Amino acid sequence: MTGFKEQGRGLLAGLVAAVLLLAGCAAPGTPTAPSSGASASEALEAYTEEDTLTAFASNGPNADYDPFQTPAELAKASGLVIAGTVAGVREGRTLYYPQNDQAEGTTSIVLIVNVTEAVKGKLQPGTDGRAYIEFFQPVQSDLSSYGRAFPEGSSVVAYLAPAGEGEPNELVDVAIENPEVGRPTGQVLYRPVSPQGLILQVGGHDVVWPLLRAQKTGPISRALPGGDLIAV
Repeated sequence: MTGFKEQGRGLLAGLVAAVLLLAGCAAPGTPTAPSSGASASEALEAYTEEDTLTAFASNGPNADYDPFQTPAELAKASGLVIAGTVAGVREGRTLYYPQNDQAEGTTSIVLIVNVTEAVKGKLQPGTDGRAYIEFFQPVQSDLSSYGRAFPEGSSVVAYLAPAGEGEPNELVDVAIENPEVGRPTGQVLYRPVSPQGLILQVGGHDVVWPLLRAQKTGPISRALPGGDLIAV
């Protein structure tokens, strides 16, 4: 499993703990990101790659991990690979440190994706046709910034595993305050299997890997298994 390292070292321990807990452990959450007043088409037209990169600026996680060299390698490590479009963003679960009253909790963000194709694996029975993808937000970013970072209707490819239900993990001193938050009741919460595993493209803009703060030119279809587009 990957470990996350941020450009600002202060979040490293908490983010690594979060990944360890949620990899083995994951009522509706709060509303989706507030609208700026622009329609979905206007938001797509106004978008630039910086809208996504800024939401994951230097106070957020960059990666220290064992990179996959091709999308096919990334797919082998994934239980589910999807293609789809952004339906919205909402606040997710809260990670806290029960043995440290001085440590602030960390809130996750859930990206909601309308799945158009399950490239590998299948959505679980009873799904509403969406994937709910959790990641932990940088300290100084708010929900509205993620609404700009992931405009409704933009294209997504994601390499996923279940995030788990928040069971205690003796390996890390963290806990989930609200394990059911982030998705409608009965829906599965997922996480990217690697920082390489969440990929976005808006129209003809560059393909962006938000968790890596990386971008490359080309169609997002090349980031699917069998393609050759990947950030390391």
